[in-house]
Amino acid sequence: MTLLCIEKNLDSTGSGTPSLTSEAAKQSYPLKYPWTMYYDTPNKRTTQENYNTNLQALATVDYVYTACYMIQNIPDASELPSGTSLSFFRSDIKPSWEDSHNANGGKWTCSIHKDGSKKISKLWKDAIFSCIGSEYEHPETINGVVLSIRQKTDRIAFWISDASHDDALKHIASFIKTYLELPADFTLSFQLHADALKGNSRDHLIF
Repeated sequence: MTLLCIEKNLDSTGSGTPSLTSEAAKQSYPLKYPWTMYYDTPNKRTTQENYNTNLQALATVDYVYTACYMIQNIPDASELPSGTSLSFFRSDIKPSWEDSHNANGGKWTCSIHKDGSKKISKLWKDAIFSCIGSEYEHPETINGVVLSIRQKTDRIAFWISDASHDDALKHIASFIKTYLELPADFTLSFQLHADALKGNSRDHLIF
């Protein structure tokens, strides 16, 4: 599915952004933070520099109405082509390691092996709902979520702003597993952004 198709889904009126900023939205409940959906299709030659350049904002939501509209109209994650990435972040934060809000953090990653089901689609929408609903005990620690569609294993990563306290990170991981209704024996892995920047792929924590 191309970027054009995704944009068309998010704007059923074909008129840019009015469908996400209607009068009905203004009468709805405001979100704690505005959130923005980004699109990226990486390739083998992607560097951090051209990743930031190619990252495209699709829609920004700041009311319950507009958020629900967006979630209802985003493409089914299970139908996205391999290599596609979608990021849903607080609008004042870019889904980039270099963003100052992410510099001292890391990410909890949920890896889902492809099995022909649409499991990834529900998990992705639930991950978005967990953000816009400020469901976490300390919602300010959740910067965003990233969906990565790959050939054999899809991933959803929850980006955390502060990785300095392992106990707090484990508490977040426990909530993620409960909210997404993952099995008790399901494993989440945590990686520090600082390690990722150095090319170190080791896991800081397993939960």
